[in-house]
Amino acid sequence: MRGPFVISPNVPTFVAPGDTFDVSVTVANNIDGSGAKAPVNLNLQTTDGLEVTQKAAPIATIPRAATRVSTGCCARRIFSATPISP
Repeated sequence: MRGPFVISPNVPTFVAPGDTFDVSVTVANNIDGSGAKAPVNLNLQTTDGLEVTQKAAPIATIPRAATRVSTGCCARRIFSATPISP
């Protein structure tokens, strides 16, 4: 089963207080009829133990993927975050 969007996050396995790291996410659009410039709002939400230090542009335009293997069907955004000491 495929959903309307396929979201592929890339996060580090381990982080420690004082580290700053990047979180990237790739989003693929599988919505039939969404067109070549479907607007999608991307936002990173964290728990109390993390602070977002750099946000990516919130709006991405993602064209509909014509086939399973397609170019230009995805948007990639990078956010930066750091753990917060208790």
